[in-house]
Amino acid sequence: METIIKVTAEQFQNLINEKGFNGNFDNYEITPDYPLTGNKIIDLCLHSRIKEDASTLYYGGHIFGDCYTFQSYVNKHYNTSCLFVDGYRAVLADNDTYNIYTYCEGDITVNTYKTIEEYQVAIAEAIEFYENN
Repeated sequence: METIIKVTAEQFQNLINEKGFNGNFDNYEITPDYPLTGNKIIDLCLHSRIKEDASTLYYGGHIFGDCYTFQSYVNKHYNTSCLFVDGYRAVLADNDTYNIYTYCEGDITVNTYKTIEEYQVAIAEAIEFYENN
């Protein structure tokens, strides 16, 4: 079933501005192909699937701007700790939601964890990976 969210011209322009688009649009309709989660980052630009280990992996998103723009956008909505950042990548950990947000050259991934233990293991793995790559 297709879900259509109708927005006003002003709401649409605000969404466009948040994503860094310039210009005016006369026709607007936002059609998500995934369930809304209530998470601003996920709902703005990502699709979802279930991983084999039953944790949820959100993927397929894209945002315009660099990793610092993404970091600023995430920190505007959530209180995150920066695990890694350079000119191309940013990895942010959110202790309130047990989410890890990753930006790499415009692509966005969000991993969610159900327990603090899973979350802490994922943080340690991310730090080790980015220190070595």
